[in-house]
Amino acid sequence: FSDLIQSQWFSSHVSYLYFKEQMNGYKDGSFQPLKDITRAEAVALLGRAKGLNGEERLTSFSDVGSKNFASGYIQSALEEGILSGFPDGSFKASQPVTRAEMAILIQNAFLFQTDVNKELPFTDMDKGMASYESIQALVQQGIARGVSETQFQPHANMTRSTYSVLLGRAQNPTIFK
Repeated sequence: FSDLIQSQWFSSHVSYLYFKEQMNGYKDGSFQPLKDITRAEAVALLGRAKGLNGEERLTSFSDVGSKNFASGYIQSALEEGILSGFPDGSFKASQPVTRAEMAILIQNAFLFQTDVNKELPFTDMDKGMASYESIQALVQQGIARGVSETQFQPHANMTRSTYSVLLGRAQNPTIFK
């Protein structure tokens, strides 16, 4: 990728996903590592990683048509119980994925073991959050980390680079620990 330097902390993860034919760049040859990753892009990457059917087709979501590049992965992930969408029947494919949503997606796809008695050290998280146990599992397995020792920032948007790091670690934690 024209905008990726091998010394960047996330470059080995991006390369790993690229060589596994899961990650694509843009038509101009760039990767755009600091760009927010959309919900559709995140599910397409996860779908490729899990070998889901990515054939474009009708979905159960009111706002994801059959011509959406990720429609097959979105519908397959729904059928596999990896995602659910919003109460109004939408998926919001072009909306950025948050760190909390990312944790739920990855945990639902990979089902990492967790010790529910071991609390998270993050002051911006509480056990009542829908993403708490998913984040707990990913942190315990070394897949995800906080942005500091006391902050996870669950509502912050994920970038293409950080999502690549987490998806690479989820698939092959021994390489990326």
